[in-house]
Amino acid sequence: MIFQRVQPDQNFPLRKLVSETDRWELGFQPVMFGLRVIAARQGHESVVLNYCAGGRLQDQLLLFAVILRLLERLPEEVSEGELHRLLPKQNRKPVTNDPECLAALLVLAGVADEQVPA
Repeated sequence: MIFQRVQPDQNFPLRKLVSETDRWELGFQPVMFGLRVIAARQGHESVVLNYCAGGRLQDQLLLFAVILRLLERLPEEVSEGELHRLLPKQNRKPVTNDPECLAALLVLAGVADEQVPA
């Protein structure tokens, strides 16, 4: 997937990116204790990817960059189900407090040498 930055909207008021065919959207969504990084099919109500980035700017930017890199490695045609099955589950919030989830995301993004167990 190739993403480009677009004007924020009510779903992503801080930063929003859309894929080159407008199939996918990615952005930050504010919550009570910080930000969440969310990806969804453009125009759909449900989200496929939803990770808590917490309240620290450096953690938010790190998670966003990792998720963007991960999505860029996938074909535009990836289904919601395929993406959902690929992504690790976040068990502790924010994701920096969940070393297993963060490590798996880093591997999927191609920025770690380890292999994620099947």
